Amino acid sequence: MIYRSAHLIANNIAVEAAIPFHFGAGVVLRRPDEHELPRIRELLSPLARPYNPYECRFTPKEDGGTRIDWLENPDQWHYYVLADDAGGSGVHDLEPALLLMEPSIELSIRLISSLPETGGTPTSHGHAPPQPHVLERYHYYVVHNTDRVTVRTADFQVAENLRIKLTALPSEYDFIRHASAMMKEIQIIPRRSRLKIIGYFSIIESLIAHKPRLPESLDSILHQIQGKLNLLCNEANFGDMVDTSFESHGAIWRRLYAYRSALAHGSSISFDGQFAELKSQETVASFLAVLARRLLLLGLERPQLLLDLRGC
Repeated sequence: MIYRSAHLIANNIAVEAAIPFHFGAGVVLRRPDEHELPRIRELLSPLARPYNPYECRFTPKEDGGTRIDWLENPDQWHYYVLADDAGGSGVHDLEPALLLMEPSIELSIRLISSLPETGGTPTSHGHAPPQPHVLERYHYYVVHNTDRVTVRTADFQVAENLRIKLTALPSEYDFIRHASAMMKEIQIIPRRSRLKIIGYFSIIESLIAHKPRLPESLDSILHQIQGKLNLLCNEANFGDMVDTSFESHGAIWRRLYAYRSALAHGSSISFDGQFAELKSQETVASFLAVLARRLLLLGLERPQLLLDLRGC
């Protein structure tokens, strides 16, 4: 008996690649089969109001709105799954790499089934539901549903290369692997939760900072982050890639850490007063998420650089 998993891609994507597309570790990107598609549609039906983004065409209108047309032909629908058709846990190994793509690819419902080794009809063993924040972002009536993303062969090749690099990291760079695992775990936290921001801080600190060894402020986490990010922003292909939500990355960190402290201690927060520079919780979360992703990508390209930064 072969136990299989098929994970629905949450993003509303259009694939411009020959499919099925085979990743390493036994993972294949394909359309849901005749057994999976009815189950996926059944699970999503309570959420697909007033429309199902996977089964619609979105056309921009002259007035700035969007025309939404249902597609009757299933061949035009945008359901895609990542599957372990031969058994195994390859999708779980690939998922951290998918989250480092731009835009990142998130997974939704997981269908579990088994198939006799001699072939035949698969037996369904249930499903694991998507996290609430995934429902909110991709299945409810929100603007993200109309932002269909085109994904090409080169994007999948990037994800596969990232998976290989993560898997091949020597043990001295385990901190990068651990940070990548945290990036995956943080997806469980709802998008609007303040805990998500605390999580991004933890990822950034784990990649470039060490536990303060001196009582002086020069070795504080804040001072380390300010100084080391200033150095990294001079690195080719790093500074220009970081979100520019704030005018000065160096000067903003004192305010960001004051905000982090307020979150951690349950203090009241006002973006009209003390934290006006930070604009909003969503702006801070977006800035930190992009920075964490860029640091992880840099770590996979130049792991020794991050190791050296952590030590100094």
